[in-house]
Amino acid sequence: MDILQILCYDILPLLFFIGAGYLLDSHFPLDLNTYNKLVIWVILPCFIFYSMAQYTPDWSTVVLVPAFIVLLLAAWLLSRLTARLLGITGPRRSVYQTVCTYSNAGNIGIVLVVFIFSHVPFLGADGSAPWLDEARGSVVLLLILMNIAVNIFGACQIHAEHISLRNLAAFAARMPALYAVLAGLFVQYTGLPLEGTFVWPVLHHFSGAFIVMITIIVGAHVHRSRLHRPSPVILAAAAQKLIAAPLIAWAIIEAMGCFSPVEAQVFLITASIPPSFTIVMYAAEYRNHSWFAAQSVLVSTFLGIITMTCVIYAARILYPAGL
Repeated sequence: MDILQILCYDILPLLFFIGAGYLLDSHFPLDLNTYNKLVIWVILPCFIFYSMAQYTPDWSTVVLVPAFIVLLLAAWLLSRLTARLLGITGPRRSVYQTVCTYSNAGNIGIVLVVFIFSHVPFLGADGSAPWLDEARGSVVLLLILMNIAVNIFGACQIHAEHISLRNLAAFAARMPALYAVLAGLFVQYTGLPLEGTFVWPVLHHFSGAFIVMITIIVGAHVHRSRLHRPSPVILAAAAQKLIAAPLIAWAIIEAMGCFSPVEAQVFLITASIPPSFTIVMYAAEYRNHSWFAAQSVLVSTFLGIITMTCVIYAARILYPAGL
């Protein structure tokens, strides 16, 4: 019963948006090039800036920062090893490593965590959600970190076959996501009041459109991609992102030993989320094996229905939050 509850209330709502994009593109073909640019240059920066401006730092969640960095580095190193074992070379290798490394936690993580901690078994006797604030604070921090990683380092990795400090810095300087991060930090540390200005409702509406826009774009890519039998490379990428990443996250939690039960659950669940949908956009934008990126994300997303459900269930057992 718990597994069915997780599937119905936590996983399927996210797939609804992807299905909407699939149906929309099947009846009214979308201009995905325009949609990609709209998201990358307008909606995504607004979403990052709005999230950072809203986030109130809590020292109890600082432990998530080094944990996230270790998880990302471990996933990247593992992807380099498996790419070599599978004989993946050239630009395709950079896309493979990006798919294996960066999750969709920065896009759908906060929605999934809010779903999880807003209903039974995380409701109090009075119908309140006592763990929701802690869970939301933890996932917002991870959301910010993943958005920075995938939209700066991930995008650069897809764009440049040979990564160097120089071309990383040059490419990052052209990314609107970087300036959204810097602007968000400026507002956070100066206390600049934005909520009473006309800018705040604009940011609110743009950031609210992000989840819908990104999932509809992926749904349109799914519609235009013929689902073939997954190749060993695509299955290897899915296995690393859906199985290896949660195991690495679990090892980090156990090794550090300083997570609260809610922080541990959030960290483990976000590690299990499939590859980032924005990878498909960047691969299409920079014409670097976009078909492979779309197929990898597609296969991992469908397999993730099963694996994420299992990880959410395991997280409740491993780190019970006063249940």
